Amino acid sequence: MPGTVRPGRLTAPYPDRRPPPGGRRYTRRAVRQIPPIIDEPPRGAGARARHWLRGRRFSLAGLLALAEVIAVLVWRPGTIAASALAFVVLVLAVMGIGRVRSGLLRDLLVIVAIAQGLVLVIPILIGFSFVLGLIAAAVLLVLLI
Repeated sequence: MPGTVRPGRLTAPYPDRRPPPGGRRYTRRAVRQIPPIIDEPPRGAGARARHWLRGRRFSLAGLLALAEVIAVLVWRPGTIAASALAFVVLVLAVMGIGRVRSGLLRDLLVIVAIAQGLVLVIPILIGFSFVLGLIAAAVLLVLLI
């Protein structure tokens, strides 16, 4: 398109800028098109296991954390000892995640780290809720008296 003729003058197709040399200028319509996404299933047993673990990472971590909480309730090792052990396992898992190559072992370490984080958060939340309950009770007593 060499130019367009308008009444009284000749204008270029791109009045503010020239098109790229030998190239086509992108339009909004071309940018809005979503490129095709190819989702190929993993090949090999290890790749399938990693894919399965990644898809169920949080649910498996939740189940592991639930099993640990049940074990703490059954054997009663003490809250501080159980929390200290969970913290040590969390630190070791995070250190292992940084040192292990991407693969099945790393995915398992991520699941263990998430589970230990959940196990550490549960006593903290229970403690905060207990403290907030005590504060609310004290405030109610002060207001009623």
